[in-house]
Amino acid sequence: MKQANDTRKSRSPYQKTRSNVICSIYIKYPMEKKTLPGTIRKNIQIDSEVTIVQKHHQRSGELTEGFVKRILTSSPTHHHGIKVMLDTGEVGRVVDVFVED
Repeated sequence: MKQANDTRKSRSPYQKTRSNVICSIYIKYPMEKKTLPGTIRKNIQIDSEVTIVQKHHQRSGELTEGFVKRILTSSPTHHHGIKVMLDTGEVGRVVDVFVED
């Protein structure tokens, strides 16, 4: 029974609590893909699935996903990411390399 001076608000069953948000995120993205850093050349092979940032998207940080067609950087590491060409012809620096389990 509520008392008159009780100021607590009752929650609607449809309001999201912290645990509901975590559960809904897990349901929406059940398994995140494991990734490797894109700054090391040996992590990247032809036909690897990667995310890249293109030169004209560096300020906005817009990422593009695709499969590697060619590796353009010849050095073993690069601090901004290894430059690759995707199978769609887009060129950019690798941010993440997706690993298959």
